[in-house]
Amino acid sequence: MKQVILKVDDFRLNDGLTKFEKLVAICERHSVPISMGVIGAGLKGGRFRSQQLFAQLIQADKLELWNHSFNHRDMTELDDATVAWEVAATTTACEQALAARPIGFGAPFNRCDDRVARIAHEQGMGFTFEVSLPRAVVLTPEYNVPFDGQPNLIEFQRRVERKQRPDLLVVQIHPGRWLTRGFDEIDACLTWLRDQGYSATTVGSLLNLQSGATKAVTAHDMLVAKLHDRWLSSASVLDSKLRNFSSYFLSRFRANSRPIRELLPSIDADLGARNVVDVGCGLGQWGLPFFEFNKDATVWAFDTNTVLCSTLAEARAERLIPYDLRVEQADFTTSTKLPAKGVDVVVCANALNYIPLAAFARQAQHIARDGAKLVFVNQTSAFNHQGVLDALGSSNLSMAKERALAELRQQVVRYGFAGFTPNRTTLTDAELEAVLFAFGFQLSDDFTPPWERSLAGSPTFSGTVFTRRAWLTLASLPDSARPEYRKLLCRAGHSALDDELFAASGMDSDDLTLWRLKARSGSPAPMLVPELEREHELGRLSDARDFAAVARFVMSSDSDSPEWLLAGAVAALAGEDGATARQLASRIAPAELAPKTHRLLQAACYLAESDARAASALLQS
Repeated sequence: MKQVILKVDDFRLNDGLTKFEKLVAICERHSVPISMGVIGAGLKGGRFRSQQLFAQLIQADKLELWNHSFNHRDMTELDDATVAWEVAATTTACEQALAARPIGFGAPFNRCDDRVARIAHEQGMGFTFEVSLPRAVVLTPEYNVPFDGQPNLIEFQRRVERKQRPDLLVVQIHPGRWLTRGFDEIDACLTWLRDQGYSATTVGSLLNLQSGATKAVTAHDMLVAKLHDRWLSSASVLDSKLRNFSSYFLSRFRANSRPIRELLPSIDADLGARNVVDVGCGLGQWGLPFFEFNKDATVWAFDTNTVLCSTLAEARAERLIPYDLRVEQADFTTSTKLPAKGVDVVVCANALNYIPLAAFARQAQHIARDGAKLVFVNQTSAFNHQGVLDALGSSNLSMAKERALAELRQQVVRYGFAGFTPNRTTLTDAELEAVLFAFGFQLSDDFTPPWERSLAGSPTFSGTVFTRRAWLTLASLPDSARPEYRKLLCRAGHSALDDELFAASGMDSDDLTLWRLKARSGSPAPMLVPELEREHELGRLSDARDFAAVARFVMSSDSDSPEWLLAGAVAALAGEDGATARQLASRIAPAELAPKTHRLLQAACYLAESDARAASALLQS
């Protein structure tokens, strides 16, 4: 089946609607939907009539909008932050002028590369014309002799025939430049295409994209657009205070706000919540949607970053956020401002990795009413692996080292060495569930975050929902499940919590595995098993974070335990002793570690020697 997409370039509302309405009338006669690229700078002063017209066309599937940048500049010559701004600013302009959002992106002058396409995707664009349609042939009926920009049927027929009537044809036009003759010629071109067996479609239909980007604009959408426009106007000042304000925080606020708003009704969250806490709030993309579900809600927004908190607080003071938003630049885990047993929902997205979990859970237990929800989005091990590859791809050696070391330290923690706990943890869902169970929270739902990326099928982010259950206590844990539960707590790096919970229970002296995990944590519990004395000594050194001593202790031992050798190698890497790390790593047979962990360890040794090329080749093999 032959298909054609009518790609309308360079729409500017400032030029008026007369020519656009002429094109719409022609396309409706031929049952041809329009795929139209809008230039953000040309959308100032949107009119109510234009909003009505665009809403009707979009609802009838006669029009899809795509983002054509704000200033119509060559995107390949701009840095990442400027590309992100060009895309985000146009999306905001579309929402304000047309009450609709673009569903995809098309680069000015058709000049696009993988970097630009990636940034457009991060800004919420579902496709990029130049990348998403690799088999399409792009032709224009314009630019004919005498190069007056008018379409010409005869010349267009020749061009299509020279391309042997491709199965997927994109007809690129610029009706803003046409005279009456141009509209007559495009009418004839569409008639000829129909006679050649072409059926008209849009990119969204072809790629089976959801139409969410062009749904009716909600109150939340308008709030996000208003805030984004306000913060965008101050971007240079805010960037001077927080280096990645525009490129990271503002761009993700724009890209993720609507997907998050649409996600919340589909997960086990309390949409009518009266009291909501957003921990690690950033610019509020998770907390603000709750106001649309309950305009009388109170949302406490916690963050420790001065710039983000002041930016949100100023927007509230200026009444840009006309709701009860209470911005707290403070540590959530120690705050005394929250109502005891009075909070309905706690959201913590991309922040729990940086917060001591037991302290978080203890505070959540104190403030959550029975039945309250905890909503988490957490980085996973795949996030670290992907982060190493991304950092190497951008020649950021220090970031590659940080991600690799964080992941390796987390793996050592799973052997019981809690002292290796990284500043940014990546617990599995089972480990998270074990710790939260101790505080009366039960896993009730899981979900895929809107911005999910995968590495070899492994998700880089994990979404989970927990429910506060007053009846959920250790007494509800069957005796037969306790040994494995305790081991899971230790492998999650929470041996101290195990000590606290089971202080009166003691341990079965025959359970050598649990004793070993406890010894490696540096637990002060008396060592009833003499052969674990060396394990306890190594655990004591790691608990004191004396990584140089840990590496020396392992080097001087005659142990062939892969768990000890990994701990010693990672300790050496933490102390930037690449030579010792490589020596210890060489004593571990590949089969003794998970393949990903073994490759990452070898790559980290290369990174310690500043050999980024070897590390990259190894990880991509």
